[in-house]
Amino acid sequence: MSEAIIKIFYSYSRKDLDMRNTLEDHLSALRQANKISTWHDLELEAGTEWEPAILNKLDTADIILLLVSRNFIASKYCYGIELRRAIDRHTEGTARVIPIILRPCDWNHADVPFSKLNVLPTHAKAITSWSDQEEAFMIVAQKIRETVDQLRARKLAERQAKEQQAEQERIEREQQRQAEEQERLRQTEQLRQQLAAEEARRKQRELDRQRQEQLKQEAARKQQQATQLKQSPEATREKPVTAEAQAPTKVFVSYSWDSNNHKDRVVAVANTLRKSWGIEADIDEYVRAKPPYTPEQGWDLWMEKRIEWAEFVLIVCTETYKRRFRGDEEPGVGRGVTWEGTIIRQNLYNDQLRNTKFIPVVFSA
Repeated sequence: MSEAIIKIFYSYSRKDLDMRNTLEDHLSALRQANKISTWHDLELEAGTEWEPAILNKLDTADIILLLVSRNFIASKYCYGIELRRAIDRHTEGTARVIPIILRPCDWNHADVPFSKLNVLPTHAKAITSWSDQEEAFMIVAQKIRETVDQLRARKLAERQAKEQQAEQERIEREQQRQAEEQERLRQTEQLRQQLAAEEARRKQRELDRQRQEQLKQEAARKQQQATQLKQSPEATREKPVTAEAQAPTKVFVSYSWDSNNHKDRVVAVANTLRKSWGIEADIDEYVRAKPPYTPEQGWDLWMEKRIEWAEFVLIVCTETYKRRFRGDEEPGVGRGVTWEGTIIRQNLYNDQLRNTKFIPVVFSA
């Protein structure tokens, strides 16, 4: 792939062009295998500003070959500008600089910037000093090939790492998108449930209001009938009163004993229903008020029978009642409300939540 092609830049003196061409031939196999691309100043296009073009190729090369000779050292441009930028890039780690000693020259001392680098060919022996120069070029080409393979492997690894990181970031973005979508759906569903619950509460309040109104009307009707019977005994004899008209409405009061004051208020309600409305109201305090102060069949059966007996059950709602009704109270506390709650829920379940019997009551503060 193009990302793995290693770019090679030749820094040389044109007086050494013949040796540069020979090295280019030795690197032909790497070039034809698409492992490298080489560039030198003779590839400049006509009319191109030569210096910016050269420096651009120098700054983007992966390997910079310094073809060292007395001509190279004597060149102000090669030794001055190109060498300085090449050493900077080598120091930064953005390019590999490989000095190749073409001809014997005085390069191996501290005044020469590349003297600390590993040079080619073997033992830093100039190519022209070899009895077989082709062998020297071959060794140089082999070392360059090893460097090319190292850099290609590193490039491939870096590319794979970038691709993996990009894929991981894509996965994280997708996960984030899914999480946001799930949160949006959760909030939408929560809002829908809240609206549905509010609508159900509104309907229940309206239904309770209607039932309370019906209860008042029924109680008033029966009270009126009872008054008329008392005032018109002749009419009573001429037109017997039915059992339905004589029987008062039966009401059981379910409440929690939050405090003595609360208990007294509940009893007062039951008394008012009895005395002022003619309703047959019942409450546990009526049993506690006279010996033996407890029902013979036990409180659990008494509560069950009273709820079954009553036409309507007034539920005096408080936080304590709700806690005990739901069974969230401490063990052994409020067992009466807990038991009544079980019976009430069973009645509602049996009637498939068609409530015609249970009326919630809330005292004002």
